[in-house]
Amino acid sequence: MVAWIGLVVKLVWIQGIKHSVFEKKAEDQYLEELDVAGIRGTILDCNGHILAIDLPHYYAVGAVPSRLLKDKSSLTSLANILGFRTSYLQKRLKPSSPFVWVDRGVDEPRALRIKGMELPGVRVAREPKRIYPYGALAGQVIGATDCDRVGINGVEHYCDATLRDEPRKVECWTDARRAVRVAVDDRQVTSRGNDIWLTIDVVAQTIVEEELAIAVETYKAECGTAIVTDPRTGRIIAMATYPPFDPNFPEDTRTEYQRCRPITDMYEPGSTYKLIVTAAALESGMSPERVFFCENGQVVFGKRIFRDAHPYGSLPFREIFAKSSNIGMAKIGYVLGPNLLYKTARDFGFGQPSGITLEGEARGVVHLPSRWSGSTLSNFCIGQGVLITPLQLAMAYGAIANGGYLLRPQILQSASGVEIQPIEIRRAISRDACQTLKEFMVEAVRSGTGKSAAMKGITVAGKTGTAQKVDFAHNVYYQNKFVSSFVGFAPAEDPKYLALVILDDPKGLHYGSQVAAPAFKNIMQRWMAAESSTGTVFVCHDTSDVEPDSTAKKGKDENRHRRSTMAINDAPNVMPELVGTPIRSAVKVLTKRGLDVSVTGMGLVKSQEPKPGAAIEPGTRCQLIGETT
Repeated sequence: MVAWIGLVVKLVWIQGIKHSVFEKKAEDQYLEELDVAGIRGTILDCNGHILAIDLPHYYAVGAVPSRLLKDKSSLTSLANILGFRTSYLQKRLKPSSPFVWVDRGVDEPRALRIKGMELPGVRVAREPKRIYPYGALAGQVIGATDCDRVGINGVEHYCDATLRDEPRKVECWTDARRAVRVAVDDRQVTSRGNDIWLTIDVVAQTIVEEELAIAVETYKAECGTAIVTDPRTGRIIAMATYPPFDPNFPEDTRTEYQRCRPITDMYEPGSTYKLIVTAAALESGMSPERVFFCENGQVVFGKRIFRDAHPYGSLPFREIFAKSSNIGMAKIGYVLGPNLLYKTARDFGFGQPSGITLEGEARGVVHLPSRWSGSTLSNFCIGQGVLITPLQLAMAYGAIANGGYLLRPQILQSASGVEIQPIEIRRAISRDACQTLKEFMVEAVRSGTGKSAAMKGITVAGKTGTAQKVDFAHNVYYQNKFVSSFVGFAPAEDPKYLALVILDDPKGLHYGSQVAAPAFKNIMQRWMAAESSTGTVFVCHDTSDVEPDSTAKKGKDENRHRRSTMAINDAPNVMPELVGTPIRSAVKVLTKRGLDVSVTGMGLVKSQEPKPGAAIEPGTRCQLIGETT
């Protein structure tokens, strides 16, 4: 009996007289001194436009469920300020949980309002928020961070150590699993990491992404890839993948769309790989006028029937490249032999990492000649039986553009204030052979398969590619699925820019000359016009050429007009019109631009500050007022 009385007294002492004391001790159990990084460094494009930045005026809001759930008025007030339904917040606050993070990335006006109310069991702590002002622009290249602002892919991941500041001991709130950590003292998070400048140009990137999206949507392709480089330095000016990825909302994008396909995805290139046979032949001294009989469009090599898109009889070497004859190219390959072809492929960077400063790069597959058999050689000559990445192909053609040097692709312009210089890997082809191959590529655009890439007043050198996709389940080639591409550079006399466009499984029209070459042309025309102007990006396109499909042409024009209008209206440095927009959608639009947003009320936006059309920049304070307050 005495023991029971003692137990009751103890319970009264703990739950009654000393309740607040022990409750405070319980909360303190979720305070730890941890290593936490400061403000993350900024990522900028080559001209200083901010691509990723930490904004300090954001907060995390947490609560002790057992305390907050006892006060219905405080619970309702917190839900209203955060824009939650009270019932939703109640579900988040499980009574069995000692501490729960209610919301993160809360703007400063709301956070300070919550802090000033001193709601029972509620904690507010400063937590910088990672913002990507240009949204999905170059999303796969830039990458994203997790909830603790640690890079998980793209440049954010590869350069994580540079972007993050040296960890410091900071008193933090943690959740029950010690997984989420946010500094308690605002003044403790003051240091910052190093900035990184990319070689990417936001104007070029915008143009490339628009034209790639138009091509993919017009021809209903599965996806698309495009790259623009400066072949003289190896710098990547634009690198795009469609569908896009917005790192502001990584949870909204499927994982497969977050990867940087130009470096991670391997494919059989088809006719663009004829570069290797042509370069090997020219280096061996083969005359451009040497004639080969192309069997009138069909022949058997090994156990396989080879066909050309058009039947050809006898063609000189130079025309075999320009007309992209499979049969003629295979016959040239048999003259050269496996060892020379393999060596040339390796010299141009295939079957090995390019050295780009991004993780996840695929090596590609080029088998040793000792493993070749049957029709391997003839397949190799037309870009089958090998696997390459889009970036490897762009750098290989860059060697032709710059006079014969394979360069390391460069995505970082400077890091920690140190300028990164171009790196020459090796000479891939002699200057004389390179000049002749360049002439072959000019002829391919002037009178061969690449005519739809021709530009008025500018000499273009290029090559088309149309490769059958592999049905790996049955180890055969699909008869109706293709990878269509075009790669080229301009001006051919003194190349300044190189572009590659690849469409995966376009529907209807599928030849590289029909779907990829026009996209290349539009990209190059717009980018070169933008470079030579004072900022005009949206220029008229040359419509003198006749598209092979008038319906497709109409669709492309409509899409281009729509996207150009969207790009102007959605300019990241201009406040958009948001009145009449749902509050939640409006907040999403503004946070994508890196703005500090405060909200009063619910429903649709009734008024906004700044007004539509006002100049804005990352960090600008914005006020949205809803219909119901």
